[in-house]
Amino acid sequence: LALFKELGLKTAVVSSGISGYVNRMLELSHLAGEFDTVVTGDVVSAGKPEPECFLLGASRLGVAPECCIVLEDAWAGIQAGRNAGMTVISVRNRFNLNYDGADALLDSLAAIDRSLLAKLSAG
Repeated sequence: LALFKELGLKTAVVSSGISGYVNRMLELSHLAGEFDTVVTGDVVSAGKPEPECFLLGASRLGVAPECCIVLEDAWAGIQAGRNAGMTVISVRNRFNLNYDGADALLDSLAAIDRSLLAKLSAG
């Protein structure tokens, strides 16, 4: 998050969870107020893998979908990002074994750096 802010990039949380749950998780992780917008599952009519939530996030940020990078850990989210025309970085986890469609697959969010972002932007 610090890198994105340093680069002047806008950020959003886009979750299938309901707003009360998502906002509480942001509070507990000390991330409440750190994102430019938050989109939750209770404000869209179709959840992931449909792209509506990511498209709403891009719209709220004033950013074209093709200029967005999605960070995802679930197959439905990867597909939603792809369906929205966005670049998708996926992070391995013990709950997901299918990362098909991700533009990059990482072991940790800590692996995101300037060179990876530049590579994905150029590609």
